[in-house]
Amino acid sequence: MRNERLIKKREESGLTQVQVAELVGVSQSMVSKAEKGARTLDDSNKMKLAQLYNVTVEWLFFEQYYDQKTYKYNCQLVSLSKTG
Repeated sequence: MRNERLIKKREESGLTQVQVAELVGVSQSMVSKAEKGARTLDDSNKMKLAQLYNVTVEWLFFEQYYDQKTYKYNCQLVSLSKTG
């Protein structure tokens, strides 16, 4: 499954896959495969990409987990504001 967030952040940054690969220290092929969802990057490279794009690793790579976590957090805030 394509990582749309990874692609979007690269494009928003105005970087090519080659440039991202050089900044992170991986091959352009690895960046391409990560964007296509055909390959998983190791934790160190995930952190480098998140730092490069100024986002969290969870937001960039774990969309379902991030959305569930945010949803639960937002529900707790709403619940607290209703009772407080």
